Amino acid sequence: MSRVACGRGSRTRKGAAHDEELSVGVLIAALLISGTLVGVSFGGGGGITEPEVIELLEPPGCAVDDNDPNTFCRVYNFKDDEGLLTGETSRFRVAVSDVDGNHVGWYFLQCDGAKSTGRTCSEVLRLKEGPYTERGTIVAMGVGLPPAAIVGGSGAYLNAHGEMSGEIQRDDHLFHLFVKLIP
Repeated sequence: MSRVACGRGSRTRKGAAHDEELSVGVLIAALLISGTLVGVSFGGGGGITEPEVIELLEPPGCAVDDNDPNTFCRVYNFKDDEGLLTGETSRFRVAVSDVDGNHVGWYFLQCDGAKSTGRTCSEVLRLKEGPYTERGTIVAMGVGLPPAAIVGGSGAYLNAHGEMSGEIQRDDHLFHLFVKLIP
């Protein structure tokens, strides 16, 4: 029977093959256990189980020159060879708070439009755990600003659908964003 050098001594091919099978089995078991632990430690993420409405507040506007570190507001204009405006992309990031004034996340908005075609907007709410919110994201799409259709999410909002709408309240001068979720 032939021998294969293995470490300090020598072993038969049969012993080495058995060790390889054992190593592969241990590796597979370790991967399965680690996957299970990652799934358990991630927690939540099952999605909402019943309809709910989240009311969020954000500053009443976003200006490109506001020098506010909590906002990012940019408008990128597209022009043709003659210098005429043919479209634009707008990108905004603003902090959002719950109705009690607690900072609970960020609202991201990107709108793309071309001359004479209207515009489409993608909206993402990245929320953290708070009195009225859970950790996760909510994604919406629409034409123009809210209302927009909620097309999905992650974390606590994994299976979310519904509508996002908003309005400026004259009494507090804040933009109120209403997130109407259905599972």
